[in-house]
Amino acid sequence: MKKELEDALAEKYEFMKPKTSLQQQKKKGCIHDLYGAFGCECSDGWYDLLNEMCAKIQAVYDKNNMEPDIVILQVKEKWGKLRFYYHFPGDNPGIHAFDILGGPPSLRIHPGKKENHIHKEIAEIVAWGEKRSGEICEKCGKPGKLRNDLIYILTLCDDCYEKAKKE
Repeated sequence: MKKELEDALAEKYEFMKPKTSLQQQKKKGCIHDLYGAFGCECSDGWYDLLNEMCAKIQAVYDKNNMEPDIVILQVKEKWGKLRFYYHFPGDNPGIHAFDILGGPPSLRIHPGKKENHIHKEIAEIVAWGEKRSGEICEKCGKPGKLRNDLIYILTLCDDCYEKAKKE
């Protein structure tokens, strides 16, 4: 995703501000904050979806008069859909999903050993956004569908799909 779009998310939503940059992590000798290091590892077409997800997450905290405690670990495309990995302070980030290519739907593990109603609402928002990403072109944001006959599995509209077939 373009830096200016990532910056727009960070400007609107405090929890979307990267905590440590790639350079800072390299100095420490390990990369543990993939979101801080690489930002949103998806194309610009999902910006509106991410913005809507973040607005819904922020609304949950606002409704409960709380400051967001969500920690973003990674935002990326995987097998044509959005993956929004996160955890809450005090929880082990651990494994978030098991994806089976060509098999049944992904098994999603929602973080939160002290899961409460706020964390459950956030998990529902993330699940909604990840599912919705399979209907939105990752490149341009138009309605799309999962395409699995290219080099990579991607969610693309018809126009972006035709371009991708020529590349």
